[in-house]
Formats: sequence, C-alpha cells, structure tokens
Amino acid sequence: MNIAFDAQPMIESQKTGVGFCEAGIIKALLRMYNDNDYSFDFFCFRNEEEKTGRLMPFSEYAKTFGLNLSFNKCKWLPGSLYRILWSFFQIPYRVLFRREADITHFFNYLVPPGLSGKKVCTVHDMAYKAYPKTVRLKTKAVLNTALKRSCKRSDLIVTVSEFSKKEIIKYLKVAEEKVVVVPNGVDSTLFGGEIDQRSIEKVKEKYGIEGDYFLYLGTLEPRKNIERLIEAYSLLISTLGEGAGAGVGADVGEGAEMGTGVGTAVANRSEQASAPEHASAPEQVSVSEQVLSPDLGYRTGAEHASAPKLVLAGRKGWLYNSIFDLVSRLNLANDVIFTGYVDDEDVAVLMRGALSFVFPSLYEGFGMPVLEAMACGTPVLTSNTSSLPEVAGDAAILVDPFSVREISEGLAKLYNDGRLRAELSKKGRERAKLFSWEHSAEILMKAYEKLTRSDV
Repeated sequence: MNIAFDAQPMIESQKTGVGFCEAGIIKALLRMYNDNDYSFDFFCFRNEEEKTGRLMPFSEYAKTFGLNLSFNKCKWLPGSLYRILWSFFQIPYRVLFRREADITHFFNYLVPPGLSGKKVCTVHDMAYKAYPKTVRLKTKAVLNTALKRSCKRSDLIVTVSEFSKKEIIKYLKVAEEKVVVVPNGVDSTLFGGEIDQRSIEKVKEKYGIEGDYFLYLGTLEPRKNIERLIEAYSLLISTLGEGAGAGVGADVGEGAEMGTGVGTAVANRSEQASAPEHASAPEQVSVSEQVLSPDLGYRTGAEHASAPKLVLAGRKGWLYNSIFDLVSRLNLANDVIFTGYVDDEDVAVLMRGALSFVFPSLYEGFGMPVLEAMACGTPVLTSNTSSLPEVAGDAAILVDPFSVREISEGLAKLYNDGRLRAELSKKGRERAKLFSWEHSAEILMKAYEKLTRSDV
C-alpha cells in the first residue's frame, strides 16, 4: 500500500498531544510494516529547514527498517490559510500535494476536499460539543463548520477510546461501523526505563523545583480544571497547617482517612473498565466563587506546614490569567511552580521524580499524560469521568473533578500513605503495559487493509 500521513501536527515547535500520538503510532507502523510506501504531507511556507528537520528521525527509521518514505511539501501556501480557505473554496488537496496514495490519514480531526484514494481522519474527542465553554471560540467555530463535513468525506473515522466512539456517534450521528477505536500507546523505553536520581535532580533544578512535588503536565486551559486543583491543594496545605499532615512516606492507618468521597480505584474497578456514559456537565459556576466560600476554610500559603510543591507544567493555552490570579490571591506563589513548556526529553524525568501525578481534567478523549505517568511508576490521581477510568482502570485514585474537597482528599491520601503510593506505582506499571504503540499500529493496519479491500 501507499500510505500518506498529514504530518502537520508533528512539525509544530511546541507539539501538543495530537502530534505526540501521531508520531508514536507512525513509528510503530514503520517498524512493523516495511512492505508499504509511506509519505508525509506538510506545509512549509516558512521555516522549511526547521520543519523538515523535525521529521528527520523518521528518515532514520526508514533507513534502519529498509522502507520507502518520502516528504511532500507545499511551500507556496501557509497551512493555516489553506484550512481557512477550504471552508469557502473547494481547493483540492491533490493540487497542493501532487501524488497518489491508497490511503491518506489526517490525525487532527479535519479532512480537506479533493483527495484521491481512501480518506481516514482521527477524531480525538468531542469536547467542543460536550464542554463548549472550555474550548476556544475559534476552535469551536472551525469544528462546528467543518467536522461533520470532514466525517462525511472520510471513509473511516479513527478515535482513541470507547468513550470517544460513543461521543462521536452521539454528537455527529455517524454510523457505528464507520468508527474504529485505536487506543493510544506509550513509549515503554522512554517512560518505563531506568532514570537515575542525578537526572531527576538536574531536571528539577532546570525548572526551579526543590523537594517533593505533585505534578500536573498539560496545557493551561479551562478544560484541564487547574483552578480546582489549585484550590484543592490550598485546602490540603490548610489542613496540614492544622496538624493533620503525617509527612511524606507515612502510612495512614485504617479509620484515618480524610473522608469517603474519594473514589480510590484500587479494588473497586475491573482491569478492563469501560468508560461510563457521558453525563450532562454541571452548570459552569465560577470556580473562584465556589472555592473561596467560607466552609472550605482556606489558609494562605504563609500559614501552612511543609508540604510538597504543586508543579504546573505546560504551555499557556487560553483563559489562563485566572489561574495565575488565583495563585496570587491564595498567597501560593512560593508553593505553586509554573514551568512553562517542558522539553520533550524532560517529560519522563519530571514525571518519575514526582510524588504523584495529578490530572483532574473535566473531559478527555483519552488522557495520554495519565498513561505516561503510570508507565513511569508514578502514582496517579485523575478524574472519574469521560475516558479517564477507561485508561486508568484500577491503577489510580479517581475523583469527582467538580469537587474541590474530593480532589484535596485524594491529594492527602497520596501525601500521607506510602503504602498506597507503592501499590498504585506497581499497578500503574502493569496497567500501562496494556497500551503499546505496537498494539495500536496492528489495529490501525488491519483497519487500513480492510478499507482498501472495500468498495465503500
């Protein structure tokens, strides 16, 4: 087969999850199926050398595994402009990338007009429909205008979880047989390999981190629920200021739990837990209004006992100013660390060094950071909604992402209970083994082969 990939998500200077996931599965395809011809399509109106350089590791793969990989560049039109134009003018994609492919796969939701061969698109989630207030206006406008049309153009829709498949069918009204689930994988060598303490300390120094820390890693944007996480952290250190903290590594005995609200996944979910049906989102009340109410009893940062830092790692997305304002208002500037975008080579090290990885997102199509943290052996706290229970299984503490108190109680368990952390670390590593890029590539290749055999 001649298989073409839209490589645009992989050449961005600050790759997002879409780019990392595309790279992971393509590397596996190249390793496993070297009897196909592959090509990368991408726009390079500016910075051609830099963008091409980001794809050179794939050329090395091609040489190593003895396969044919070509780059198809469009140098005369910016990709961002083309995506705007095709909504109004049906500029054929084949005019920009003059080649014939049996299959062209687009990993970032949208399929342009005018392609030869079979067309595949990956739709990662339905956040713009399920949680519209957490999605940029520009993104909503583009998806509302173009996604249904793209799905009609597509011969196959790939998504990353059973939860997302249900959401796509629900919101886009596509036929179930047109949607195939190809779960994301994890690079076991990168995230599951040995990382020494010296490397961890070096990366901590690079990002200004001292001592123990809870880690969030992802874009700073409303859907990630960072404000509630900050408020839960503030509540935790307030409790520690009252003498409730037992210290990192201590064990909390039976009956000493902070509450029963936290849905610890250990022993109450099956290994193959499926995602729940998506419930209606609660009314979007201002987080600050919720968490600064008197009954939660916050203290300022200056009043708490020693506690792990809260490290918020990732690039700024949108509507992030309120996150920084909240840290300032709660006097947590010395306790909450913003690292900015984390270099690719530092991600696994930063995860491995954390006391716990915390990811109470409101809505995910998959939840790659959760899988990567589990592969590192880092205990995880995440949400009990959307696709996250499907990924985490029984290997994480699951909480209601709309409950500040419940998130805080989960943090307290991870802070106080060394035995629980050890148990979650072990379970997380085992859980992560179920998600390999090789397995994902096998599912995708079977879908490609079936598609080329069909007349649809």
